[in-house]
Amino acid sequence: VVGTYVDDGEAPAALVALADHTAHHRLRLLPLTVAEVARFLELAEATQLDAPTVHAESGGNPRLVWQRVR
Repeated sequence: VVGTYVDDGEAPAALVALADHTAHHRLRLLPLTVAEVARFLELAEATQLDAPTVHAESGGNPRLVWQRVR
């Protein structure tokens, strides 16, 4: 099971219940650098987008970068 949410201070109750399981793993996605955004755009074949611009618009947030690419 994979659960995602925006960490804005309060995790959804269902996710908290899953986190009580001893086998859970939390992966926090940190903001991407401009170089990482450029690589992301390359891998997504979104070469028409400018990495510094996408980074500035998204703050490097991986979810927002992906939304921009889609």
